[in-house]
Amino acid sequence: MIHNTASIGVALLMAAAVVQADPLVVDGDLSDWGVHVADHNGSDINAYAGHAGIGLGGWHSEDSNDYQGDSGYVGPNYGGQNYDAEFMGVASNEGRLVIGLSTGQRPDNGLKRYSPGDLRIVTSAGVYGVELGGGAGGAAGGAIEEGALGSTYLVDSHGWTIGHVAEAGAVAGSIWFNPDWILDPIGPQGAVQIDHDPSAASIGLADLFFSRDSATTQHAFLELALDLTLFGDGVTIQSLHWRPSCGNDELNVTVDFTPNPEPGSLVLAGAGLVALYLLRRRRQLVRQAGGRAGASGFSRFASAPLTSATQVVTTGCDARRTAHGALHQMDNGRGASSPYRSLPIAPPRDTP
Repeated sequence: MIHNTASIGVALLMAAAVVQADPLVVDGDLSDWGVHVADHNGSDINAYAGHAGIGLGGWHSEDSNDYQGDSGYVGPNYGGQNYDAEFMGVASNEGRLVIGLSTGQRPDNGLKRYSPGDLRIVTSAGVYGVELGGGAGGAAGGAIEEGALGSTYLVDSHGWTIGHVAEAGAVAGSIWFNPDWILDPIGPQGAVQIDHDPSAASIGLADLFFSRDSATTQHAFLELALDLTLFGDGVTIQSLHWRPSCGNDELNVTVDFTPNPEPGSLVLAGAGLVALYLLRRRRQLVRQAGGRAGASGFSRFASAPLTSATQVVTTGCDARRTAHGALHQMDNGRGASSPYRSLPIAPPRDTP
């Protein structure tokens, strides 16, 4: 059992080293995903095979021609580059669920052609939604981060954006559990925006960066990260979904993430088990040394009633002297650095 404890501890320490992943930075730069996005069809997304060191769970890439106009097919409907949903990657990284996303949805598309949807996360416990914000199309298009005003887009039956509502009570990055959803107006219909209930409260805030118009002239980038502990023990993250609010294009990623202990926790657990093994081993060696040196003396010492300090010394002195000599003989065999040199002499105990 002692050796098994040590083996488990060492295994946990080794596992901690294995599960460490390269950190993903939430900054709108997808290069740490291994993704290169550039204007004028200069992107390298469709051939994406995944960056091996980031804890990647899945991805969806579907980059269309950057020069397509409204009649360009992006699937499942039309809209061209303005509506293109190009890439979404999902990773379990440093205790976080991290999502990277590239799209043609930018405020400089104009009010009519801008309506980024919210992120939908399906788990074994229910559906989570993350408000991504976005602001109004045609307005200033600088980058936004978590805490900016959320957005609800009003979309007509043809998919054109006809209005925008700033959501002060549902900021960008806010996380919601089992919210109601607004469906896109064009079939096949899907959930695209969180239908915010003023009486509801978010359950957390994700780190978020939305480049909007600040990165290139044809693409926008979203990155966000959620603490995996938010989902609870034993909950499996199953899939993630994103669409513009008109539903012209879509990104769907299937994953199988069940939050595991973090590397730091594994290190502590492993170190604790190794320490337990060393403590038990030390006690075992002391007990064995005492038994060989003077078993009869220790028996008298252990069984005698301890009515006074004098009686303890008188009853156990011979046994203590014998054991002390035996331990010094062990020191001589092991060298001056032996751990037994400073050990106190104690009667044997039944417990390990």
